Amino acid sequence: MLNLGIVLREMGRYDDAEPMYREAVAVDRKTLGEAHPQVVLGLKNLVNLFIDKAAYDEMVAPSSVGLVAAIPFG
Repeated sequence: MLNLGIVLREMGRYDDAEPMYREAVAVDRKTLGEAHPQVVLGLKNLVNLFIDKAAYDEMVAPSSVGLVAAIPFG
């Protein structure tokens, strides 16, 4: 799903890419857990999609979804 979302985003098909990204994040959250790096990568890709389509109001801060622990510091 994630790879398909990436291809669709690169083609400029943002509305088609979004459900692919969301599904990939949902599957990863369920199978890997909230703070897994793959979940963080999926959310990063989703945020980049929102930036590409200028949908800034749809973005969610990582801390609001419990991912602060997954971000490496130092």
